Amino acid sequence: MIDPTYLPVRLLENNVLHAFVNANPGAQRLLQHAIERQLFRPEVDYVTDGNRVTYPSINVNTRIMRVQETHFAMLWAATYGLTVLYEVGVHQAKVDGNFTGDIDLTNPLFHHAELAIQWACSLRIRFSVWPEWLVTPAAESAVDLENRHALLTNGIASDAMASLMWHEFAHLAMGHSNPTNDPAVQQQLEQEADDFAFHALVPQHATEDERVLKGWALVMPFLAHLLSLKHPSAMRSTRHGDVDVRLSHVLSRFHFAAQANRDYFYGLAAVAVTAAMRRWSIDLPDVPDQSMEEFFNACLDRLDEVLER
Repeated sequence: MIDPTYLPVRLLENNVLHAFVNANPGAQRLLQHAIERQLFRPEVDYVTDGNRVTYPSINVNTRIMRVQETHFAMLWAATYGLTVLYEVGVHQAKVDGNFTGDIDLTNPLFHHAELAIQWACSLRIRFSVWPEWLVTPAAESAVDLENRHALLTNGIASDAMASLMWHEFAHLAMGHSNPTNDPAVQQQLEQEADDFAFHALVPQHATEDERVLKGWALVMPFLAHLLSLKHPSAMRSTRHGDVDVRLSHVLSRFHFAAQANRDYFYGLAAVAVTAAMRRWSIDLPDVPDQSMEEFFNACLDRLDEVLER
Protein backbone atom coordinates (compact mmCIF):
# COMPACT_ATOMS: atom_id res chain seq x y z
CA MET A 1 0.00 0.00 0.00
CA ILE A 2 1.33 3.44 -0.97
CA ASP A 3 1.92 5.79 1.97
CA PRO A 4 -0.14 8.94 1.14
CA THR A 5 2.19 11.07 3.29
CA TYR A 6 5.38 9.89 1.54
CA LEU A 7 7.67 12.54 0.11
CA PRO A 8 10.91 11.55 -1.69
CA VAL A 9 13.06 13.72 0.59
CA ARG A 10 12.70 10.90 3.11
CA LEU A 11 15.65 9.43 1.23
CA LEU A 12 17.76 12.21 2.79
CA GLU A 13 16.68 11.85 6.43
CA ASN A 14 20.06 10.47 7.49
CA ASN A 15 21.83 13.19 5.49
CA VAL A 16 20.09 15.82 7.61
CA LEU A 17 21.09 14.08 10.84
CA HIS A 18 24.67 13.74 9.59
CA ALA A 19 24.81 17.44 8.69
CA PHE A 20 23.49 18.37 12.13
CA VAL A 21 25.80 16.26 14.28
CA ASN A 22 28.88 16.92 12.11
CA ALA A 23 28.92 20.67 12.57
CA ASN A 24 32.13 22.44 13.53
CA PRO A 25 33.90 21.13 16.68
CA GLY A 26 32.91 24.11 18.84
CA ALA A 27 29.21 23.56 18.15
CA GLN A 28 29.61 19.81 18.75
CA ARG A 29 31.12 20.50 22.19
CA LEU A 30 28.18 22.75 23.11
CA LEU A 31 25.78 20.07 21.96
CA GLN A 32 27.53 17.41 24.02
CA HIS A 33 27.53 19.71 27.05
CA ALA A 34 23.78 20.24 26.69
CA ILE A 35 23.24 16.48 26.44
CA GLU A 36 25.33 15.86 29.56
CA ARG A 37 23.30 18.47 31.46
CA GLN A 38 20.10 16.82 30.18
CA LEU A 39 19.01 20.02 28.48
CA PHE A 40 18.81 18.22 25.16
CA ARG A 41 18.25 14.61 24.15
CA PRO A 42 20.34 13.23 21.27
CA GLU A 43 17.29 12.18 19.27
CA VAL A 44 15.44 13.71 16.36
CA ASP A 45 11.73 13.20 15.81
CA TYR A 46 11.43 13.11 12.00
CA VAL A 47 7.71 13.73 11.52
CA THR A 48 5.85 12.33 8.49
CA ASP A 49 2.39 13.63 9.33
CA GLY A 50 1.14 14.66 5.90
CA ASN A 51 0.28 18.13 7.18
CA ARG A 52 1.18 21.61 5.97
CA VAL A 53 4.57 23.03 6.88
CA THR A 54 5.62 23.41 10.49
CA TYR A 55 9.11 24.56 11.37
CA PRO A 56 11.73 22.75 13.51
CA SER A 57 11.24 22.99 17.25
CA ILE A 58 12.42 21.44 20.49
CA ASN A 59 9.79 19.98 22.79
CA VAL A 60 10.24 21.74 26.14
CA ASN A 61 9.18 18.61 28.03
CA THR A 62 11.02 15.84 26.18
CA ARG A 63 13.96 18.03 24.98
CA ILE A 64 13.75 16.26 21.60
CA MET A 65 14.20 18.09 18.29
CA ARG A 66 11.21 17.88 15.95
CA VAL A 67 11.78 18.08 12.19
CA GLN A 68 8.91 17.80 9.72
CA GLU A 69 9.23 16.09 6.35
CA THR A 70 6.81 18.52 4.66
CA HIS A 71 9.04 21.43 5.65
CA PHE A 72 12.10 19.58 4.36
CA ALA A 73 10.28 19.02 1.05
CA MET A 74 9.49 22.74 0.90
CA LEU A 75 13.16 23.58 1.46
CA TRP A 76 14.29 21.03 -1.11
CA ALA A 77 11.89 22.12 -3.86
CA ALA A 78 12.53 25.84 -3.30
CA THR A 79 16.29 25.22 -3.34
CA TYR A 80 16.08 23.14 -6.50
CA GLY A 81 14.02 25.81 -8.25
CA LEU A 82 16.39 28.60 -7.28
CA THR A 83 19.56 26.67 -8.16
CA VAL A 84 18.23 26.10 -11.67
CA LEU A 85 16.87 29.61 -12.19
CA TYR A 86 19.89 31.37 -10.70
CA GLU A 87 22.78 29.08 -11.61
CA VAL A 88 21.65 28.35 -15.17
CA GLY A 89 19.21 31.14 -15.99
CA VAL A 90 21.20 34.05 -14.53
CA HIS A 91 24.75 33.29 -13.38
CA GLN A 92 25.84 30.96 -16.20
CA ALA A 93 24.02 33.11 -18.76
CA LYS A 94 26.02 36.13 -17.54
CA VAL A 95 29.28 34.18 -17.73
CA ASP A 96 28.42 33.13 -21.29
CA GLY A 97 27.34 36.67 -22.21
CA ASN A 98 23.80 35.53 -22.98
CA PHE A 99 21.84 37.10 -20.13
CA THR A 100 19.10 39.41 -21.43
CA GLY A 101 17.92 40.67 -18.05
CA ASP A 102 15.18 38.08 -17.60
CA ILE A 103 14.71 34.29 -17.49
CA ASP A 104 12.86 32.58 -20.33
CA LEU A 105 10.19 30.64 -18.44
CA THR A 106 8.99 29.01 -21.67
CA ASN A 107 12.14 26.88 -21.47
CA PRO A 108 10.94 23.56 -19.92
CA LEU A 109 13.90 23.43 -17.50
CA PHE A 110 13.15 26.90 -16.14
CA HIS A 111 9.39 26.33 -16.25
CA HIS A 112 9.69 23.26 -14.03
CA ALA A 113 12.03 25.18 -11.71
CA GLU A 114 9.47 27.96 -11.35
CA LEU A 115 6.72 25.40 -10.72
CA ALA A 116 8.93 23.73 -8.09
CA ILE A 117 9.11 27.00 -6.16
CA GLN A 118 5.36 27.47 -6.46
CA TRP A 119 4.71 23.96 -5.17
CA ALA A 120 7.17 24.50 -2.30
CA CYS A 121 5.32 27.66 -1.29
CA SER A 122 1.95 25.92 -1.46
CA LEU A 123 3.07 23.47 1.24
CA ARG A 124 2.83 26.26 3.81
CA ILE A 125 -0.92 26.32 3.13
CA ARG A 126 -1.71 22.63 2.61
CA PHE A 127 0.05 19.31 2.17
CA SER A 128 0.17 17.76 -1.29
CA VAL A 129 2.03 14.84 -2.82
CA TRP A 130 5.25 15.24 -4.79
CA PRO A 131 4.44 16.40 -8.35
CA GLU A 132 5.13 13.85 -11.08
CA TRP A 133 6.99 16.42 -13.21
CA LEU A 134 9.42 17.34 -10.41
CA VAL A 135 12.75 15.53 -10.28
CA THR A 136 13.33 13.77 -6.95
CA PRO A 137 16.40 13.55 -4.70
CA ALA A 138 17.12 10.19 -6.35
CA ALA A 139 17.92 12.16 -9.54
CA GLU A 140 16.13 9.87 -11.99
CA SER A 141 14.90 12.45 -14.49
CA ALA A 142 15.34 11.99 -18.22
CA VAL A 143 16.87 15.47 -18.26
CA ASP A 144 20.55 15.47 -17.23
CA LEU A 145 20.56 19.08 -16.00
CA GLU A 146 17.62 18.34 -13.69
CA ASN A 147 19.52 15.39 -12.20
CA ARG A 148 22.69 17.44 -11.70
CA HIS A 149 20.78 20.15 -9.85
CA ALA A 150 18.83 17.60 -7.84
CA LEU A 151 22.10 16.13 -6.55
CA LEU A 152 23.41 19.63 -5.81
CA THR A 153 20.16 20.40 -3.98
CA ASN A 154 20.46 17.29 -1.79
CA GLY A 155 23.54 18.67 -0.04
CA ILE A 156 22.29 22.25 0.17
CA ALA A 157 18.86 21.35 1.54
CA SER A 158 20.30 18.93 4.12
CA ASP A 159 22.71 21.60 5.38
CA ALA A 160 19.89 24.20 5.31
CA MET A 161 17.72 22.02 7.53
CA ALA A 162 20.68 21.41 9.83
CA SER A 163 21.18 25.18 10.14
CA LEU A 164 17.54 25.55 11.24
CA MET A 165 18.04 22.79 13.79
CA TRP A 166 21.10 24.59 15.16
CA HIS A 167 19.03 27.78 15.30
CA GLU A 168 16.49 26.04 17.52
CA PHE A 169 19.24 24.48 19.63
CA ALA A 170 20.73 27.97 20.05
CA HIS A 171 17.52 29.26 21.60
CA LEU A 172 17.70 26.41 24.10
CA ALA A 173 21.43 26.71 24.81
CA MET A 174 21.30 30.52 25.14
CA GLY A 175 18.30 30.52 27.45
CA HIS A 176 15.86 32.17 25.04
CA SER A 177 12.95 30.46 26.79
CA ASN A 178 10.73 33.42 27.64
CA PRO A 179 8.86 35.08 24.74
CA THR A 180 8.90 38.86 24.58
CA ASN A 181 6.50 41.38 23.08
CA ASP A 182 9.34 43.81 22.38
CA PRO A 183 10.07 43.53 18.63
CA ALA A 184 13.60 44.91 19.03
CA VAL A 185 14.45 42.37 21.72
CA GLN A 186 12.94 39.52 19.71
CA GLN A 187 14.89 40.59 16.62
CA GLN A 188 18.07 40.50 18.70
CA LEU A 189 17.28 37.00 20.04
CA GLU A 190 16.66 35.71 16.52
CA GLN A 191 19.90 37.22 15.26
CA GLU A 192 21.80 35.62 18.13
CA ALA A 193 20.34 32.23 17.18
CA ASP A 194 21.06 32.91 13.49
CA ASP A 195 24.68 33.73 14.36
CA PHE A 196 24.96 30.53 16.40
CA ALA A 197 23.63 28.47 13.47
CA PHE A 198 25.96 30.32 11.09
CA HIS A 199 29.03 29.43 13.13
CA ALA A 200 27.84 25.84 13.58
CA LEU A 201 28.22 25.41 9.82
CA VAL A 202 30.99 27.96 9.21
CA PRO A 203 33.90 27.89 11.70
CA GLN A 204 35.16 31.26 12.93
CA HIS A 205 38.37 31.08 10.89
CA ALA A 206 36.82 29.49 7.81
CA THR A 207 38.41 30.27 4.48
CA GLU A 208 36.51 32.19 1.83
CA ASP A 209 36.02 28.96 -0.12
CA GLU A 210 34.50 27.30 2.97
CA ARG A 211 32.11 30.22 3.43
CA VAL A 212 31.10 30.04 -0.23
CA LEU A 213 30.49 26.29 0.12
CA LYS A 214 27.96 26.80 2.94
CA GLY A 215 26.50 30.03 1.54
CA TRP A 216 23.48 28.52 -0.20
CA ALA A 217 22.51 26.46 2.86
CA LEU A 218 22.60 29.47 5.17
CA VAL A 219 20.51 31.81 3.01
CA MET A 220 17.98 29.29 1.62
CA PRO A 221 15.77 29.09 4.74
CA PHE A 222 15.21 32.85 4.51
CA LEU A 223 14.71 32.86 0.74
CA ALA A 224 12.25 29.95 0.86
CA HIS A 225 10.29 31.68 3.63
CA LEU A 226 10.30 35.00 1.78
CA LEU A 227 9.08 33.41 -1.45
CA SER A 228 6.19 31.74 0.39
CA LEU A 229 4.72 34.96 1.80
CA LYS A 230 1.42 36.13 0.31
CA HIS A 231 1.94 39.81 1.14
CA PRO A 232 5.00 41.94 1.98
CA SER A 233 3.51 42.80 5.37
CA ALA A 234 4.15 39.17 6.36
CA MET A 235 7.89 39.94 6.31
CA ARG A 236 7.33 41.69 9.64
CA SER A 237 7.13 39.37 12.64
CA THR A 238 7.27 40.31 16.31
CA ARG A 239 7.76 36.64 17.22
CA HIS A 240 10.50 35.59 14.80
CA GLY A 241 12.01 38.89 13.69
CA ASP A 242 11.71 40.49 10.26
CA VAL A 243 12.82 38.05 7.57
CA ASP A 244 14.43 40.72 5.37
CA VAL A 245 16.48 42.04 8.29
CA ARG A 246 17.61 38.55 9.22
CA LEU A 247 18.50 37.77 5.59
CA SER A 248 20.58 40.95 5.32
CA HIS A 249 22.30 40.13 8.60
CA VAL A 250 23.31 36.63 7.46
CA LEU A 251 24.58 37.92 4.11
CA SER A 252 26.74 40.46 5.93
CA ARG A 253 28.28 37.71 8.09
CA PHE A 254 30.07 36.08 5.14
CA HIS A 255 32.61 38.92 4.90
CA PHE A 256 33.56 37.94 1.37
CA ALA A 257 36.79 39.54 0.19
CA ALA A 258 36.21 38.74 -3.47
CA GLN A 259 33.69 41.03 -5.16
CA ALA A 260 32.62 38.12 -7.37
CA ASN A 261 31.49 36.16 -4.30
CA ARG A 262 29.62 39.18 -2.89
CA ASP A 263 27.90 39.71 -6.22
CA TYR A 264 27.02 36.02 -6.49
CA PHE A 265 25.19 35.75 -3.16
CA TYR A 266 23.61 39.20 -3.21
CA GLY A 267 22.52 38.37 -6.75
CA LEU A 268 20.95 35.13 -5.51
CA ALA A 269 19.08 36.99 -2.78
CA ALA A 270 18.01 39.67 -5.27
CA VAL A 271 16.54 37.06 -7.64
CA ALA A 272 14.36 35.70 -4.82
CA VAL A 273 13.34 39.16 -3.57
CA THR A 274 12.47 40.44 -7.04
CA ALA A 275 10.42 37.29 -7.72
CA ALA A 276 8.42 38.02 -4.58
CA MET A 277 8.05 41.70 -5.51
CA ARG A 278 6.69 40.81 -8.93
CA ARG A 279 4.16 38.48 -7.35
CA TRP A 280 3.14 41.30 -5.00
CA SER A 281 2.88 43.71 -7.99
CA ILE A 282 5.60 46.00 -6.60
CA ASP A 283 7.73 47.90 -9.11
CA LEU A 284 11.43 47.10 -9.00
CA PRO A 285 13.88 49.93 -8.23
CA ASP A 286 15.76 51.53 -11.10
CA VAL A 287 19.42 51.25 -10.07
CA PRO A 288 21.59 51.20 -13.21
CA ASP A 289 25.32 50.52 -12.94
CA GLN A 290 25.17 49.44 -9.31
CA SER A 291 26.51 46.31 -7.63
CA MET A 292 24.24 43.39 -6.79
CA GLU A 293 24.52 44.32 -3.11
CA GLU A 294 23.31 47.85 -3.87
CA PHE A 295 20.47 46.51 -6.02
CA PHE A 296 19.45 44.05 -3.27
CA ASN A 297 19.41 46.84 -0.68
CA ALA A 298 17.44 49.08 -3.05
CA CYS A 299 14.81 46.33 -3.34
CA LEU A 300 14.51 46.14 0.44
CA ASP A 301 14.22 49.94 0.60
CA ARG A 302 11.38 49.77 -1.93
CA LEU A 303 9.62 47.18 0.18
CA ASP A 304 10.02 49.39 3.24
CA GLU A 305 8.44 52.28 1.32
CA VAL A 306 5.46 50.10 0.40
CA LEU A 307 4.98 48.93 3.99
CA GLU A 308 5.16 52.48 5.38
CA ARG A 309 2.32 53.77 3.21
